[in-house]
Amino acid sequence: MNDSICISITSWADAVRKRETDAESQSAVNTLQKLFLGEEDPDGAARTIATVYNLSIQQRSYSVFGLWEMICDAVAVLGCHLVVDDRLVNFISALSELPDVTDQSGTPVKPAGSWSGFGVFWRDLPVLAVVCREAPEGMAFV
Repeated sequence: MNDSICISITSWADAVRKRETDAESQSAVNTLQKLFLGEEDPDGAARTIATVYNLSIQQRSYSVFGLWEMICDAVAVLGCHLVVDDRLVNFISALSELPDVTDQSGTPVKPAGSWSGFGVFWRDLPVLAVVCREAPEGMAFV
């Protein structure tokens, strides 16, 4: 990986850290930065992200939607780098292959309300497509 990609990744991560100050987001951006730099493999990054967000998903706080926004932002900023794209696609695939997040009764957790038809966490990556579709027009894939 060349220096300009590493600088882009670091700059992206620094900007997200300044904007997203909660503990989950900080952990997520650290994990994504390691993934993009090749310091963590996609499967390991997916497991780390699940560890960070599973409890809040079980409690139905759904801060995971901030993760989806972070992923969309990474695509917009770093999507021109094929190595980053490949790692991100493999990460999202690995995330969808993780065990379902379940509530205390063992029922898979779905988003609440009008989002409930979008599937369960992690298998269906609920609302990720909606967040990507609604991303600002500056996004690389819009």
